Amino acid sequence: MKAKLHKKSFIRKALLGCLISSVCATSALAADNADLMPDIQGKKIMVGYWHNWDQGVSYDYEGGYPTAAKLAQTPEAYNVVVVSFMKVNAGDDFPTFRPYYGDDKSFRAEIAQLNAQGRAVLISLGGADAHIEFHRGDESKLSNEIIRLVDTYGFDGLDIDLEQDAIGKADNQTVIPAALKMVRNHYQSQGKHFIISMAPEFPNLLNTTPKYAPYINNLEGVYDFIAPQLYNQAGAGIGFEPDNPEQNGYWVSYAQNDDSKKFEFLYYVSKDLITGKYKNFAVKIPSDKLVLGLPSSHSAAANGMVKDPQVVYRVFETLAKENLPLKGVMTWSINWDEGKNMAGVPFNGQFRKAYTQLINDGSVTPEEDRTPPSVPGNLEAQASVTSVNLTWGASTDNKPGDIQYKVMRNGIPVGTVSALTYLDNNLKPDTDYQYSVSAVDVAGNVSQSATTQTKTEKQPSQDTQAPSIPVGLVVKSNTAQAITLAWQPSTDNVGVTGYKIYRNGTLKATSPNPQWTDKAIETGGVTYRYKVQAVDAANNVSESSHEIEVETVQIDPARPDAPTGLSANNVGKTSLTLTWREVDKAVKYHISRDGSNLTTVKGAQFADSNLAPGTTYRYFVIAEDANGHRSEASTTLNVKTQDSVVTPEGSWKTGVDYKVGDEVTYAGKTYRCLQAHHAYSHWTPDVVASLWKSI
Repeated sequence: MKAKLHKKSFIRKALLGCLISSVCATSALAADNADLMPDIQGKKIMVGYWHNWDQGVSYDYEGGYPTAAKLAQTPEAYNVVVVSFMKVNAGDDFPTFRPYYGDDKSFRAEIAQLNAQGRAVLISLGGADAHIEFHRGDESKLSNEIIRLVDTYGFDGLDIDLEQDAIGKADNQTVIPAALKMVRNHYQSQGKHFIISMAPEFPNLLNTTPKYAPYINNLEGVYDFIAPQLYNQAGAGIGFEPDNPEQNGYWVSYAQNDDSKKFEFLYYVSKDLITGKYKNFAVKIPSDKLVLGLPSSHSAAANGMVKDPQVVYRVFETLAKENLPLKGVMTWSINWDEGKNMAGVPFNGQFRKAYTQLINDGSVTPEEDRTPPSVPGNLEAQASVTSVNLTWGASTDNKPGDIQYKVMRNGIPVGTVSALTYLDNNLKPDTDYQYSVSAVDVAGNVSQSATTQTKTEKQPSQDTQAPSIPVGLVVKSNTAQAITLAWQPSTDNVGVTGYKIYRNGTLKATSPNPQWTDKAIETGGVTYRYKVQAVDAANNVSESSHEIEVETVQIDPARPDAPTGLSANNVGKTSLTLTWREVDKAVKYHISRDGSNLTTVKGAQFADSNLAPGTTYRYFVIAEDANGHRSEASTTLNVKTQDSVVTPEGSWKTGVDYKVGDEVTYAGKTYRCLQAHHAYSHWTPDVVASLWKSI
């Protein structure tokens, strides 16, 4: 039984010791609240990730502005805060952590503030693009570094957040669990409990891709909670034979990005992870250690957002009735939840507000929301000859969640947006229009409408008015191949037709859109100065935007060249072969499929198998030399496998592509196919119950 360190008792003892020795003013940091390690056992938790880097504009997903806030400013709803990340930074040869805000002492003081409130602060190892690589013999070195970070800053545990090739890199799957057990024992000897958690992308728990299974199995009975990332996985999901196939069919499947089946996806993923009933996963996780990982907004993830929080309440309630109570919820991220979208509309902590009640008392589904949002404020219309630009103030609602705005022109719906602006184009000149805007919340409640009237301008006999000056010129991306610029659209009395882009004072290009990519660049720290002008149909030119300077990427001279000549050969229904030109001094090549690291090979060739017929796959290759220098990625290659042929009924055979509902005979019995697959010799109908059912 673990000993618990109670805060009040600890503080009384610390104060008594100070009075006796009269050295309170010079006592060690170990006597502060950062040394407490709060207990989360038996509690429901809300886990939030906190960004340890500079915050600005982000162009990921829908883009926006994650808030810049100190750790101690984390809203109280989060009783577990995970600091991102412990990783290999520039100049390091081993994963570590340094606070971006403040110094060691001030950062420890912030953790002490959260610990004093009973909130745990973990350090996360990894991240989406982190290079984490341990080898046998690194166990003590890693455990010592974790202990050093805990003693320096006051962390209460560590979260494993490995992604892409870092999951199976070198000896990570054995070294990391072994090191964490050493750290757990170290603090357990002091009467403290060091928290251990994981945040795997949920496909890495499936039987088909069980990359995280070694971590979970090696830490069985040791970890405190696991929060699978149930987002950013597009169409990934689970499938199984339902309890009532006569009513629901012989096979059902639920994908992560299917909003119409969000309850089913979350419920069945959770239940299968807990019980193993539907046999989709390679591991089982006790319900009191399972946390649902969800994005805080559409700007935080490409997909997986829960539009109606009541769905999550239903999942918790249903599983609780089955004596399978969940541990809590997790989100990426705290900074996004308190940030703004690209239009500047604040998220206002919508995630934490939505689930605070669930965590605080574990209550059932909230009462039905019948209260509409407030009326959009200050609706204004700015008309040109053929367009009207509408702007309004944000509505508020009694419940958290996204608010959409329904725009109507002359009583007819013309658009629904989440931003506080709408541009209505292709209108008639010199014409009266009436507009209304109403707010709609996640429960479908509709506010009263804000209304306005406007009239488009007359078509000028001669247009002499220049467009407005382009504003907001920024660098959207800067790579070794190209620099991409973006800016806000200009306005015009008739209409903007394009933009002129200048580099170092010389006209380089024109673009019809408020974005342009400069591919004719030199690498190695060359500085370019860019500015933009807007042009209309009458060739009126605006004044120039502000000028920005961009320094091109510095290329490591030792870095290998990017692989070239990537092509596909022997493309079949379920397999293909990739080839490319060998890169000088490269000793290995990393192959990526559909954005995820697939494997590493030594030669300039790779045979991919177990593919789906008639499916398009995206590949690129990265070269690596003997010193670990990696090249830029090759050009991406799109390859479509051959379409599957119609499968005849009859005896089961290898090499055939079976589809759902096909019936075959094998060893004197008849079987029906439950999920489409390519038949291999070891997948006989009598062995693989997930593929075939005896009838």
